[in-house]
Amino acid sequence: MAERRIADIGPLLEDLKKELKDLEGSTEALTVEEAAEDEIEDLKKLPVIDPERMIPAWRDPDKDPPKVETEVLVLYRYNGYMGITTAHYEDGNVFSQDSEWNWEDLPDWGTYDEERDDYRIPEGWWEYRHFNPDDVYNNKIDCPVVGWMPMPPEEITK
Repeated sequence: MAERRIADIGPLLEDLKKELKDLEGSTEALTVEEAAEDEIEDLKKLPVIDPERMIPAWRDPDKDPPKVETEVLVLYRYNGYMGITTAHYEDGNVFSQDSEWNWEDLPDWGTYDEERDDYRIPEGWWEYRHFNPDDVYNNKIDCPVVGWMPMPPEEITK
């Protein structure tokens, strides 16, 4: 099986652009094979990364929040312990009618907008599995969210 590689090709592209610029106006004719030889050697030197063994990194929710209303994994701190759940982030600018999520109790704590005749969903992290009573959806996570990462793929390919 061929090695799978994950690589930053930026430096290789810059090197290739430089070499092509150096050849401008030159009478030297290179074959495609000759022109690509150096780049192929550089590619062979790149480290091999096994994507199946990669450990995803937790992202800082304050500096790099996820896309609004996208379900992600969150890492939260509760009474000195760390926990993981699924959640989504709201930035305070989405109305309940525009949301992909179910907001039954939003009139109790949302901000009403008369012009839209709808409630604005408050900013914060929301989930529906651990921080809520039975049959109640989308409760605010009431402890610090210290990290997040995208959900794993729905299918694992081998």
